[in-house]
Amino acid sequence: MKEGKSRGEAQEMTRFKYDGYEFQVKRSKFPSDLWMFRIEVPMGPDFCVPVIFPAGTEMKSTEGWIGLELN
Repeated sequence: MKEGKSRGEAQEMTRFKYDGYEFQVKRSKFPSDLWMFRIEVPMGPDFCVPVIFPAGTEMKSTEGWIGLELN
């Protein structure tokens, strides 16, 4: 925590522009040849309404998720 700053002010001072995130996944940890993907990202200005891709999909069901064949 920066001296003399509130928690919100300290967090605001740590923001910086970036190109995105890179994830590395060890394939041996997931033996299936079909991986299913869904991305949900909180975005401003309303962080309570996330951006979801593919749109209309839900976290509790893989129906409509993107499938990636790895063979």
